[in-house]
Amino acid sequence: MCRKYDLTASEKSVITSELAKDKSTLEIFKIIGRYHQTVKYIITAPTKILKRVDEGQSRAVSQRSLLRFKREAVKNPGLTSREQFKHVGVKTASRTTRCHLLKNVCKPVTSVKRTSLNKLHVQNHLKWAEDNMKVDFSKVLITDETRAALDGSDGRIKGWVVNGRDRHQHLRRQQRGGGIMIWADIIGDILVGPWKVPDRVKMTADAYIIFPREHIEPWLKKAKDHLQDNHDIHARYCALAFSEELGFCGSRKINWPACSPD
Repeated sequence: MCRKYDLTASEKSVITSELAKDKSTLEIFKIIGRYHQTVKYIITAPTKILKRVDEGQSRAVSQRSLLRFKREAVKNPGLTSREQFKHVGVKTASRTTRCHLLKNVCKPVTSVKRTSLNKLHVQNHLKWAEDNMKVDFSKVLITDETRAALDGSDGRIKGWVVNGRDRHQHLRRQQRGGGIMIWADIIGDILVGPWKVPDRVKMTADAYIIFPREHIEPWLKKAKDHLQDNHDIHARYCALAFSEELGFCGSRKINWPACSPD
């Protein structure tokens, strides 16, 4: 009698029909001429399913590459999936495939915003507040400019971090990329502007003198004091002379808070 476990389709049909007649395995193996253990095996496992050796593991990349992904996420947290594949040196796949593979060792999270102020900054700000406690800020003209990024890296974008690790941090909302410069002033609860600076993301001292003259002068009668940031263009001789020309000098000019992020 043959002890092999692979039976023909006709032999399997005979076993099925004989089982329907309530015959035992001892009677069936004599009928088909097969070994008794073969008949018992076919009855308990009629279809033999082979298990993959790498079942549950990613077959698109090797385990070595997954380990390199994990090391890269520990070394440089917050990278995008495309940047991860580029740093590790693995051929770039579609975004769905990249995310599916990275989920084995990492998870996508948003960054934690980290303030740029330390203990010294906070102390200097408190001292500035004490020195200007009696100032009526409803009559203070506050002018400032800011940069609006139009492209480049977004500080709120998600990045890949190893499971169990802390989220990555970023210092600014926008980092790198091009943009435009916006200038505005506030007096009391009124926002004057904003206006787009013609020089895009840069403003010289000469341009600063020409630009606010068109927008500040209508509010000079209402403004008692003037507060502006400590940018280099405001500390130039021509800019200081322009402020004195408008009447903001001496006690009418409030210093910007010390150690300001601007």
